Amino acid sequence: MSTNERTMEHRVLKELGIDLTKEENDDYWIYPQGNTNDPLVNKILKKSGGKPKFCPFSEFLSEVKNSKGHPEYVIRLKKKPIIFLIECKSKVIEHQSKNLDKPASFNIDGLLYYSKYFKDDFTVLGLAISGSEKNNCRISYFEWKKNQNFNPENIQKLTKLKTLKNYLPFENEKVFDFENVRTSAEKINELVYQGLSFKVEEKPFFISACLIALKNEDFRNEFSNKTTPKILIGSCKQTIDHEIDEVQDKEKGKKYDDLKERLKRVISNNEKLSSTPNNEKNSFVNILSIINKDVRPYINQGDVIGEFYHEFLKYSTGNGGDLGIVLTPSHIADLFCDLALKELGQEKFTNEDRVLDICCGTGSFLVSAFHRGISRNNIYGTEIDADMSNLALTNMILWGDGKSNIYPRRDCFDKEIKKIFKEANCNLAFLNPPYSQKKKKNEQGKSEIEFIENACNLLKKGGLAIAIVPLSSAIGTKYKEEREKIMKKHTLKAVMTMPSDLFSGNKSGSHACVMVWKSGEPHSQQTQTWLANWKDDGFVVLKGKRFDKENRWSEIKKQWINDYCQKKDNYSSVFQTLDYKDCWLADAWVETDYSKLTEKNFEKTIRDYLAFRISVLEGEDLET
Repeated sequence: MSTNERTMEHRVLKELGIDLTKEENDDYWIYPQGNTNDPLVNKILKKSGGKPKFCPFSEFLSEVKNSKGHPEYVIRLKKKPIIFLIECKSKVIEHQSKNLDKPASFNIDGLLYYSKYFKDDFTVLGLAISGSEKNNCRISYFEWKKNQNFNPENIQKLTKLKTLKNYLPFENEKVFDFENVRTSAEKINELVYQGLSFKVEEKPFFISACLIALKNEDFRNEFSNKTTPKILIGSCKQTIDHEIDEVQDKEKGKKYDDLKERLKRVISNNEKLSSTPNNEKNSFVNILSIINKDVRPYINQGDVIGEFYHEFLKYSTGNGGDLGIVLTPSHIADLFCDLALKELGQEKFTNEDRVLDICCGTGSFLVSAFHRGISRNNIYGTEIDADMSNLALTNMILWGDGKSNIYPRRDCFDKEIKKIFKEANCNLAFLNPPYSQKKKKNEQGKSEIEFIENACNLLKKGGLAIAIVPLSSAIGTKYKEEREKIMKKHTLKAVMTMPSDLFSGNKSGSHACVMVWKSGEPHSQQTQTWLANWKDDGFVVLKGKRFDKENRWSEIKKQWINDYCQKKDNYSSVFQTLDYKDCWLADAWVETDYSKLTEKNFEKTIRDYLAFRISVLEGEDLET
């Protein structure tokens, strides 16, 4: 090792806050140059055989040489299956090759080579530093999740090193819990709505402004030191400019301009925000502190913006129901990914998978797909509502560098946008279309079935569209023309009736089902569609909130997915040949097991029927 490299390693260790003279650490073991008696780590390093001169990123060598080359530092967490690999090179030009296929010569190439061997047993975190001078070096970081594929586009470029605790999820790390986020949203709502008098439509953008500013490490470290609220607002606006301009530089066009101005305007135009002293409960600095502590740690683990929007809707006039705003619960967005993977016959998404959401709202489905491994370059979506579009773009920024194929403020039925999506050659579509647009036959607007058909038309042949829609789309008395039209081009594979209170948090009254369609293949008279009742997801409703009180969802989801794979006939599911005039719901076809009926079953049926009457029939809205 050269003097430059040794000096560089000492500097890197100091900046990471690693002390090699410390005999023991409570959270991790550290192995310089891979020197360890750890049997699993030794086994993996031996299997990798050291860094070869050439090895394609997506391949393993058929024959590895017994080389002594190891990462500079291997850090293994004690209580979690996580390995942190650190590589240093003194020359900036040796940071990364064009095709990531020269492990012995380039820093990132070498890290990824080792990661291929570690990822079967660990989630691998990789940190590459190239350049002996602190102010003239390149730094990259990535996370390769255990047993998953990795897209090199997810390698992050960093401007400076952080301490080790910023990379490793130690035992005191916050565990993601949407209930905590909702509780924080309720608390923050009181401050921003009652204390600062933000309008209903302004609240999500105020939170977005705070989260994008807090994404910047310098702002996080300094905002509490700003002496007046006006100085803090100015600093926040400058940070928003910086963060969004960085994203804009990587994008074609100026799709983030409207979002940037919206965010700066919402914090500039509130007189109470600029005049409330820092020592007050509803001061800007205190609200930022709450968001930084209670919300920001969860950003990369779910659709937090969507959860805030969901919470704030409850305090708006009409609760969004009149606008057809029915936000997808996070566990349902995740369920769609599981269903898609089972249909694809895959354990995980690959670089060949592309997902489309033609009415993406705040981006719940796209965030879930990205969280499950789909490349950001393979995520496509649009949203016609301007505010929802900007919230979806906020999500893309908070989830990474903002790069995505989201087209804001565009109608998914527009010829130009349909051409773009058709050329994308997506094989998956997830959607929760706007509800209530077309309640009557001659009313303007599109029915939910028309949104599904549009999504199917945009997929490549044999693609999969999964949609959650009101039960009115599945009964045989409504949307007959639309149902006949879609069946002439696409196949209905399955329909699952969801819990009647699934959207109770939205107070929309919508009773829904999930439909699974195969694109480009007409629904024949011989097609057997699987119909099932998935009416209990383990969630309960208390004080207007729906949550998994007894942690039943995980096991229920496993059972649902197992049932979906096996698709058996029983008292809760059935195979049925269907046409456009039939009811597409399990209750119309399954047999009743009278031996298991109880008084509670009767009461629940009555409640479900009342919900059905309210959300589906609505008197004069029935078509005959």
